[in-house]
Amino acid sequence: MSDEPTPEMIQLQQASDDAHQRVRELQERFGPPTRDGGWTEDQHAEWQALWEAWRDAATTVRSAVPQALEMAVKKAVRHPEPETEAA
Repeated sequence: MSDEPTPEMIQLQQASDDAHQRVRELQERFGPPTRDGGWTEDQHAEWQALWEAWRDAATTVRSAVPQALEMAVKKAVRHPEPETEAA
């Protein structure tokens, strides 16, 4: 088995990271669910749907990426190497 992440692994991790970012953005927009009045039912339903999408994407990554490669995949997505131009 190769010790390098495949493009599919990188794509799956990127989808998971993107889903997580959507959850975080929604939480920032809505504020804490415990503040005065809390979230409405619609807000909670929207957050729940995004959270479940993130959970599902993260589960897909864990299923597709061997544990030994997990950190390499995350690094490739979150801290990509700069592309070099051919001479």
